[in-house]
Amino acid sequence: MARYLLIDVGGTFIKYALSDENAEFLEQGKVPTKRDSLEEFMEAMYSVCDLYKGKIDACALSMPGRIDTANGIAVTAGAMTMIMPQNYPIGQKLSEYLGCPVTVGNDGKCAAQAEAWKGALKDCANGLVIVFGTGIGGGIVIDHRVYLGSHFAAGELSEVLYDSPMLENGFDMSNIMNILTNPSPFWTSYSAASFLLADFARRKGQPFGTYTGEQVFESYRAGDEDAAATLQKFADQTACGIFNIQSIMDVETVAVGGGISGAPELLPLLQKSLDKVFDSLTFALPMVKPKLVKCRYGADANLIGALKLHHDRVK
Repeated sequence: MARYLLIDVGGTFIKYALSDENAEFLEQGKVPTKRDSLEEFMEAMYSVCDLYKGKIDACALSMPGRIDTANGIAVTAGAMTMIMPQNYPIGQKLSEYLGCPVTVGNDGKCAAQAEAWKGALKDCANGLVIVFGTGIGGGIVIDHRVYLGSHFAAGELSEVLYDSPMLENGFDMSNIMNILTNPSPFWTSYSAASFLLADFARRKGQPFGTYTGEQVFESYRAGDEDAAATLQKFADQTACGIFNIQSIMDVETVAVGGGISGAPELLPLLQKSLDKVFDSLTFALPMVKPKLVKCRYGADANLIGALKLHHDRVK
């Protein structure tokens, strides 16, 4: 039976799993992501490889950035951009170290791969996966396959323009993730999970980072008006973004994931806002409201999807 090393590079941890060909995990673990230098980051990656070197048939890697999957190159590296040069051949580096084939994929597209393979979009020909995190991850599924795009940049949902007048007013592109003090015109400033934390903190007169997503939802359950206003705003802005994408993609189903999707209140809130947008705007438009569901896979989605991407590459 074939064995695969699956690796998911995150901003805080590098998660890994030893898996069979069907994404049944035999072992799992994680190590801290080293982000002070490229050398330290690769040392952390090699420490994971050392656990399974000579014991696996292939390795599948999920990581942020614009990833040239055909050649295993990180054209850009998302959260690793400050330490990893452009067009870094990370697939080749790991393949040489491990002595086996390595496939590299974008983390959002890997999450979509998992849902299209075995998850919420398994029986859906055309769908969209939205993962709410620090930014907005996800991917586009067309004919049961994740669409990578002509330049491996399809499905970069964070970069959808949401507030075009802000382009005229100007904003600090180097600091776009600090959405409390420096909102951007991109959708990530309005529908990322970090928006919840920033907006709730602003309403409470507290600095960004004071509250967690769990605390926002706990306050909402307790009847806190600020939490209710924050979540309503988030739901309305997310529904508008889905409307925009649906006008182009015409998908059957939208699957939402990320840490905040674990809150049982989120999906009903999103559904209500989505109903409001579509029912009020599409009476004379040739658009069909997509089905809204929760992603099946959580923290393991990127690992599972990375393996599916590897299988597709081999085929």
